[in-house]
Amino acid sequence: MNIAEKVKWLQGRQRGVGSSDSPILALGEVFKKTPVDLYISKKRTITAEDVAAEEDNPHLRRGNTYEPLAAAMYEAQSGIKVYAPQTDQERYHDFQVDDPDSPMFADFDGLCADGWVLEIKSPMQRVADSFRTSGIRDYYMIQSAHLAHCANVCTLPFLGDEWKGKIKGTRVVIYECENVALQVVELPLDPDVSTILQDNARRFWREHVEKNVPPAAVAFKQPETKKAGKTVYKQMDGKGWKDAADTYKLAKERELAAKRAMDAAKAMIIDVMGEAGLDAVQVGRHKFLNREQAGRKVFDKKALQADHPDMDLSKYEVRGKPYRSFRYFGPKDRAETGDEATDAGIMTVQKELQEFTTTDFDLEAGVEAFDELRARADLYAAMLEMELGEIRAAIEQAADAVAGKLQ
Repeated sequence: MNIAEKVKWLQGRQRGVGSSDSPILALGEVFKKTPVDLYISKKRTITAEDVAAEEDNPHLRRGNTYEPLAAAMYEAQSGIKVYAPQTDQERYHDFQVDDPDSPMFADFDGLCADGWVLEIKSPMQRVADSFRTSGIRDYYMIQSAHLAHCANVCTLPFLGDEWKGKIKGTRVVIYECENVALQVVELPLDPDVSTILQDNARRFWREHVEKNVPPAAVAFKQPETKKAGKTVYKQMDGKGWKDAADTYKLAKERELAAKRAMDAAKAMIIDVMGEAGLDAVQVGRHKFLNREQAGRKVFDKKALQADHPDMDLSKYEVRGKPYRSFRYFGPKDRAETGDEATDAGIMTVQKELQEFTTTDFDLEAGVEAFDELRARADLYAAMLEMELGEIRAAIEQAADAVAGKLQ
């Protein structure tokens, strides 16, 4: 689509309450966005600058990049036919539906032939890990309920009228970019939740959007700062301190990038050893061992204390010599960690390199600044190349699966 068409599409999203809007109305605040922010987004004038902001959003870029791949991988692994948008006409028009009884609307990442809506997420790895350990977050559960409801009351593209009123729910597919793996969570349609979402949407639209009355403002509550025991941290400024801290941060980023590369290489070695049915191999002068080991024996202090509650074990404890511990506590903001940091860092270093060429600088200082910029740029280039390699491997895996079915 050209810019004018994208502006028109964004204007179309002001027509009602979308699946990303419902969680804000239900929870009161999501990612620092409140119903007041939602009201403003529905009333403001959309311009070409909004299109540019959408295109610069790293989260949207990740979604647009990985959604087709994740949909193809899920279809290949599950054997369930997936109808996913392939063209701009499908993505921005055919896969969008409106609830005839409320201001709710939805657009889908995909539709499964067995009657499930497909919602694809491609978060950074630590968020994907949290899904596995803690389950789907409330935001995504409400978003999924919104999608399932809209699909259930509308005629769906490709699925047709036979699925109207028979949608089973939303199938959330979480694509783990670093592991090239999928998590799949099925969230069944809940009529009671659908009713609540409809009521929220009607109330918001009728009482606020149509009457031009903003919702009552909700003050954002800053999270409480946790105190690190009795330690008092002294804020230090100045070039020397900043250079030292920035150098450490860059080294930490390189360490994380190296760890991801090491994990990927380790997984590759384990896979080929498994396919060969071997647990010890030598390639040239490199030896690899992947063998189950007996568990390490440890002294169970709790069991001993339970059997002998009157025994004083403290007199058998030995304290080591004092030592100095160096620890680093990085920023807690999401933009400072994970894949968002990579996206933001790439854009920042690119901008700094472009500005560098137009800056009047002293030769010695310029060389030093350029070396630092080049080191950061090389780091991000290596990280992107590693990610592209993972994508290529996943595409080949999906293609092999499709070829196998065609034979």
